[in-house]
This record gives sequence, C-alpha cells and structure tokens, in this order.
Amino acid sequence: AVGSCTADGCVQLQCQDIPEELFEAGMKCENCKLVDGAIKCNPYFVNTAAQGMCQDSICSSFCNDQPRCEAAGCLFQSPSGDCIKKLCLATNKNECVQNPACIWDDYALYGKCRVTYCPVQTKTGCAAIDRCRWSLYASGTMQDPQCKEVACPYKTKIECTNHPDCIFNLTTSQCVIRTCKYGDYEPCISDATCEWPWWNPVCMPRLCLASFDKTTCESMPQCEYVGIRCQRKACNYTSSELCSGSVNENCYWQDGKCYESCKVRYETEATCTSPTVTADALRCRWDKTLGRCNRKCETYGTNGTTCETNPACEFSWNGTNTCVLRCSSLYYTAASCTADTKCMWDSWVQPYACQRACSANKIYNATNCFQDQACYVKDLAPFTCLTRCNLRPLHTNKTVCESDLECEWDYGADYCTE
Repeated sequence: AVGSCTADGCVQLQCQDIPEELFEAGMKCENCKLVDGAIKCNPYFVNTAAQGMCQDSICSSFCNDQPRCEAAGCLFQSPSGDCIKKLCLATNKNECVQNPACIWDDYALYGKCRVTYCPVQTKTGCAAIDRCRWSLYASGTMQDPQCKEVACPYKTKIECTNHPDCIFNLTTSQCVIRTCKYGDYEPCISDATCEWPWWNPVCMPRLCLASFDKTTCESMPQCEYVGIRCQRKACNYTSSELCSGSVNENCYWQDGKCYESCKVRYETEATCTSPTVTADALRCRWDKTLGRCNRKCETYGTNGTTCETNPACEFSWNGTNTCVLRCSSLYYTAASCTADTKCMWDSWVQPYACQRACSANKIYNATNCFQDQACYVKDLAPFTCLTRCNLRPLHTNKTVCESDLECEWDYGADYCTE
C-alpha cells in the first residue's frame, strides 16, 4: 500500500514540504526526491507516490521474538536475537558477491554470505557509518565499491572474537584489529605503527620507525638510515637468482651482494646526490633526463646486455667493452654536447637533445648506424659511419655544402646530400 502523510507534505519526501522557491517554480511531489537527505527537484523527475519510499523493514519490529520473526517471513539470528530480512543466503562466494548488498565473510556467525554494513555509494553517506571507510584506491564498481567496511566491523563480542584477527576491547566495547593484521594495503599504511613493504606485501608491525635518529636506527641490524628517515633494510637476498629474478625488479645483484634499486631508494635529487649511506654514492646518480635516481653505468662492468637495459646507459661493443652513459644523460646543453667529439647536438627533434655522434657508432654499436636516420654507412671496410649531409651544421647553405668533400648540392631537390 502507498504510504500517506497526516498533514501536508510529499510521501516521496518522507512527508516534508517542497521548498517554497521550488514550489513557486512549478515543482510537484512527483518531480522531487530525497538524495542523501536533501530535497532534489527537477521537472524531468518521475517519482510517483506509487513507487513508495524506503522505510524500516518490518523485520526489525520482531527482535528477540523468534516465532513472530519467522511468521513475518524474516530470518531470526541466534544468539544475537536480531530479526532481519532474508538476504544474502548464498552458499558460495561467487553467487554471494553478485549481489552488491552482500559480502563474503569467512568468519561470519550466521553464514559466510552476509549483508554488507556499507551499502552506500557516496562519500558523505559512508563517513556517517562508523563501520565504514572511504577508499581512494577502489574502482567504484559494484564489485569494488569505494565505501568499504573497516577492519573488524563487528558490534558484538561473540562476532568479534570469532575472527582471529580481531579482539574485543572491554573498556571501549569496540571490536578492533589485532596489531597490524590488516588485510588491505590502504588501512595498513594509514596506521603509523604498521608498514606494507613492497618486497613482502603483507601488513606487519613497523620495526624501523621513521622518527628514529640515525644512531638509534643503525643500532638495529634490520634497519638503515636513508635520506632523512629510518627504514627497514630491503633486498637482503643472499643469491643472485632471488635478488635479480622477475619476482623482485626493485633489487639487483652486483659483486656478490644484493642492492636496492637507486630509483626506489632515493626519491629526490638531493637525497640521491648526497646519500647518507656513503657506499651509495658509488652506485647511484641523479639523471635529469629520466628525472630519477639511477644506477651508475660503470657498475654493470662488462655485461653489455644488462648494461643496455638501463635507458641511460650504452655498451661499447667494439671498443673498450665498458658500460658508459649515453650522451643524452651526460650533457644537457648544446655547448657541452658538441665539445665532446663522440656526441652531437640533435636539433631536429623536440625537445633538443644530445645523442651519440654517428662517427662514434663504430666504437659503440655499428648496428646503430643502419638504424639511425641521421646517419649513413659510407664504408664497410674499414667501417665508417657519418652524419647525413643535410643534417650537418650550416649545410643548408650551398657553398658550405659543396666545400665538404663528402657532400654535394642536389639542385633538383635544393638540399645537401651525400
């Protein structure tokens, strides 16, 4: 049956009146609805009284009265005495989570599929429920809503103690999480006493507090003082397989030891160029081109393949068999770039950059000469790689072009060519 109001007002608005200015604008009850407690009206709304309004379930009237609860078609829960609507009765997880009103809880007392405590979809509504938290990491879909239950959302002691990660505080009568037993990243890092290490992605007590001074920090073998804070040591692997494997791309193996990647270890130019760990100055440098702290090329030794996995480095395959900085990471101005005969200033791309001179490809990698459109192979024996004539300095001038023994002026196309 459609509800009614004892006085003036709209059933759709829980018997509230339409605001005067909206009423004068022609809004009627069927043009209005409640949104998070606020009256919203629009001439395009179709909200008839026949649609009714959300009210307390009749089941809530029969708490602690099992016969009447069940007679009303409701579900009686013992020992709490709650009388609730028959919702979320699925016996498997896949079926349960198909209903956005339900959540799968391995430790629920009355069946693992239960009604979620956080059915709202707005941040304001979520904040109003003490069992809920608003997640910035969630996608906002029905399967991954932003309004999520807090850790240990249970209200009664019997529900709370049924979950191994929860404990009931007798002083506050609240169910709280045991120390750093959070199952999700977001609530874990929100707790200053906990951490979620990238090398072991589970929540654990924070051993190396950021507030520790350098002496206190370094007195603990599991901790080290990096930059301006104390942190847990990472990359403590004892074999190259564990250290450099695909499982852990933030570590690398060098000279019989596992190191944390420079880009992970130092996040700013200041900490990278002046590391508090002295040995790190020998392996890390700030790369302005990449905008991050990067591993020094010389630490790769004679391993050319590994060397060139670093975008700032290249290997001298035909020369000294060493790993060196690319010109683009070595020089940032035209003057400094052109002062090095092995580099050239590339002003034909945006933004301008320093790159390896074509003539130097003989030393570093001859294959590059064939691939670089700015270069051409003049001779194979001995191998000679040169810059294309139309890209050489001032060679847009016919006189300059023709004075170069390796170039000639193409009168038909009107440019300098080989």
